Amino acid sequence: MGVTPEPESGFGVYLHIPFCKSRCDYCAFATFTDRHDLRTAYLDACLADIERSVARGLRRATTVFVGGGTPTQVDPEHLGRVLDAIPMTDDAEVTVECNPDDVSEDLLRAYRNHRVNRVSVGVQSMVDEVLQSLGDDVIIVPALSDEEAKAKFPKGWNALKPYLRITQQPNK
Repeated sequence: MGVTPEPESGFGVYLHIPFCKSRCDYCAFATFTDRHDLRTAYLDACLADIERSVARGLRRATTVFVGGGTPTQVDPEHLGRVLDAIPMTDDAEVTVECNPDDVSEDLLRAYRNHRVNRVSVGVQSMVDEVLQSLGDDVIIVPALSDEEAKAKFPKGWNALKPYLRITQQPNK
């Protein structure tokens, strides 16, 4: 009788991308709005660190989450090379946080080519009072119409509703 191998226990990898277009008042993460010139060097350093960890026996990940900051602020192909270096199980869930304004079919195609199978578009709150506490004069608006969602998330991608984004109130 053969021995059935033990299934791999869950192991997750979080990759932090610290670059943003603007700083949100509520964000407690290490993020930068003025250091975009460091994006290439940062991703190269992440890649080198992952390669060192792999050489030391890094386990295969069952889940990878790329957050920030705003991961869509870095080149998707360069981010993809970093993701490709992470050993993963065949059924790993690979998620990238996305700003809805940055999503395009080309971006999603690049992500798909590097095993990304899930995107996360955040909703900060659906309560006006909470949103008001997050920054200067904010309101909630639909970030994507149904038509925009269909265009931005082609067949094979699930677009989650509702999408919300924080914007400045007009005339403020």
